[in-house]
Amino acid sequence: MLEISHLNFNYPNLKVIHDLSIKIDTNEIVSIIGHKHSGKSTLFKIIAGLQLPTTGKIIFMGNDITTKRKLNGELFCQARYKGLFYGLTVRENIELGGWRIKDKNILKENFEKTIELIPHLQKSYNKNIKKLCNGERMLTAIARAIISFPKLIVIDEPMLGFYPLFVEKIADLIYKANKLGITFLLLQKNISDAVKISNRIYEMEDGQIVKEGNSKSFEKFDLPL
Repeated sequence: MLEISHLNFNYPNLKVIHDLSIKIDTNEIVSIIGHKHSGKSTLFKIIAGLQLPTTGKIIFMGNDITTKRKLNGELFCQARYKGLFYGLTVRENIELGGWRIKDKNILKENFEKTIELIPHLQKSYNKNIKKLCNGERMLTAIARAIISFPKLIVIDEPMLGFYPLFVEKIADLIYKANKLGITFLLLQKNISDAVKISNRIYEMEDGQIVKEGNSKSFEKFDLPL
């Protein structure tokens, strides 16, 4: 589904990503783990189309999207819970993710399917987003990505810094959405979070992939500080 080949990204006098190659297959949950300054955030920005790589290719569903983005809503990138509108309710924020859906009945149906995945928000979707805690805002942001049912959702640090209760709820939401056919690429710092939910994991260090394998191969693995 997504194949990144020999990707490089350089600032003047600074190499950030070096010859990075990864592959994400349909219906997988894949995590890229790495400490701060490993290059994960830059990789997220490149996948999201916010920065152009120096060299390399990004192929999504057979199409080269390295420099041109005509995705028709099939790829959704979510940076934490950034981009939520604090003057709107939970429901209104989630429905904004379905802005491409012109039929109001389909949008309503998709909202109902999405909110069913999040029992925690089912009684509070008419609340203003300001009244939620950050964990609930993260659930809302992921739900906004899900509502259009894209082929692939990429999330930067979906679980970092939240109480264990919300880490479990976020993982549960991702797992349920994956069962409905959505593929996930998660960029994470916490190895234990990645092991719990991922089919496969890549470790990124100093802009390079230094290890890859299934989640079991990372169970007794610690990231360098």
